Amino acid sequence: YTEVEYPGQDQFQLRKAFITIGDLNISPVYLTFGKNTVNFTNSATYAPFTHGFISHYFWAQTDDNPLVELGYSRDGWHLAGTLIK
Repeated sequence: YTEVEYPGQDQFQLRKAFITIGDLNISPVYLTFGKNTVNFTNSATYAPFTHGFISHYFWAQTDDNPLVELGYSRDGWHLAGTLIK
């Protein structure tokens, strides 16, 4: 997954590569392992190609070391604990 590719860009930027184990239809608990953005807040913006205020200051992303995230999602609630080096 790469967020933005620009015309003429020579290299592919692998920013996210992770595996999530769990089925929210069966259990509200899931486990994620890999290179991913740390689940901190909703940093979505109205413009798909720009970063918002939150992502500029709090966007934590793993570089070479993978993260491990244990999450819970049910009834509109989403809680996650993340281990990151």
